[in-house]
Amino acid sequence: MNTRLIKLLILVCCIGIFSCTKETKETIIIEGGSNTVSDIINGDGLPDEDLIEWDKLDAVNVDMNNVILPNGSTLSLFKNTLRKTDEGKQENSNRIISLFCESAGKIINYKTGLDVGTPLQTKLGYVFGDKLNSAIRNYKTKRQGLYCTELLNGLDCSGLIYNIFKESGFTRMPYMVAESQRKVPFLEKEFKKHNKLIQYKQVEINFDDIVIKDRGNLSGTSLATGDIIYWKKNDKAYHIGMILIEQMPTGKRIVIAASNGSSGLKTSNPFAIDQINCDSNYLKIKRGPNFYEIQPVGSPLNGFPNNYSIIRISEKVPCNAKTISGGFGVTPTLHSVGSKSGTILLNYEMYSIPDKLEVFYEGKLLFSTNGFVSGNKTESITYNYNKETEIEVIVTGNDAGTAWEYTVNCPE
Repeated sequence: MNTRLIKLLILVCCIGIFSCTKETKETIIIEGGSNTVSDIINGDGLPDEDLIEWDKLDAVNVDMNNVILPNGSTLSLFKNTLRKTDEGKQENSNRIISLFCESAGKIINYKTGLDVGTPLQTKLGYVFGDKLNSAIRNYKTKRQGLYCTELLNGLDCSGLIYNIFKESGFTRMPYMVAESQRKVPFLEKEFKKHNKLIQYKQVEINFDDIVIKDRGNLSGTSLATGDIIYWKKNDKAYHIGMILIEQMPTGKRIVIAASNGSSGLKTSNPFAIDQINCDSNYLKIKRGPNFYEIQPVGSPLNGFPNNYSIIRISEKVPCNAKTISGGFGVTPTLHSVGSKSGTILLNYEMYSIPDKLEVFYEGKLLFSTNGFVSGNKTESITYNYNKETEIEVIVTGNDAGTAWEYTVNCPE
């Protein structure tokens, strides 16, 4: 073999090695019947230090009927009163969030019951880069020698969020990594494309008054069902999930729907790939799509680094409209107050069981009851218009039997 041919072969090998390992990508082989589809999909994986913290959390079962929606009612109660519309109850946003919750439950509780790998896979596992809905229904994914050589049914974290949206009726949502999914313009575009095309219990969902905001590093006690939570490094998201608040006999608990696992990349050597054992990682009981219980202590959340942020889906309610609700949990409501500065009159009635009420504008606190209060009162709030035309009222209840109502009057 001449010298020129040897040099050419070396060059080709180097290019091949570099192109296959320079990014966190892999070839996904979807096997189903006689069809085989190949695709290149980015994946999302947790670094070892984060996985250590996640593995400390309990993976729990969630009763979807007892999930508390942002209007304060349980999902079961909301379904039973769906057509009894009431001004200020955020019907459309709660329909969306109800769909998300039910979809998360279907995916996370999906049991294969089949020997699709070695050892036996009894639930969906963490599979880096997997997002295809078909992969959790009829197909198997093969790692082609990268990360895991077993045949597995599973999803990574952005794959779980993708499938929650798809199961809810967002048929045009492309495969995306966490960095894309967490961007507000991307979510707004998806909602706009599906306006009045998605139904919940035969009721059409109107996205016209839906508002999506990145609320930043909220404390655990300020979280609401349907909040999308993501973790970022160097301002780029690498992990994503969804918050659910569940009503329990002794109070409430906060859980995160997420798929946890490692990408398998060695940070010390970008050109090397770990051959991770499936039994200890991808099929580990606390890896893959699960509901994880967290403690709502402080800001940031107890047990996590403070590099997370919250995206909230809300619905605008006009000023001068009465808002009525109650129960456990956090009830955030956006109120349109226009672009003229002035004084807002807030009339609230907390009845006998105390609740807490806070008013925010552009993330800044305008008013607070300074804890849990009962009874009724009228407060004057100074509103100085800047860029946004809505204020957010957050009512927190600590008792399943609590009820409250309030009215945000238009600025004068």
